[in-house]
Amino acid sequence: MVIINTVGCVAVEVDMGSATSWGRHPGRAWLVRLRRGDRSVIVAWGLSDVAAEHVAERITDLLGGAGLGCSQQRRAGGGGWG
Repeated sequence: MVIINTVGCVAVEVDMGSATSWGRHPGRAWLVRLRRGDRSVIVAWGLSDVAAEHVAERITDLLGGAGLGCSQQRRAGGGGWG
């Protein structure tokens, strides 16, 4: 799992699907999840890693645009944003 951003108490995650990826091409097995505490909702699945990161970034922008301060950003491999 990769936490793309945490806005307030909501984490925007990009993850390799498990049940959602069965029968899919490995390159289209990524999902985007919103998590708050022990509750979560998958908002997109069957995506490439690039598409999943793009969706997560757009959601982050939307949540941040509502005046909620961004408290953390990170990406797997240490690259990307800081």
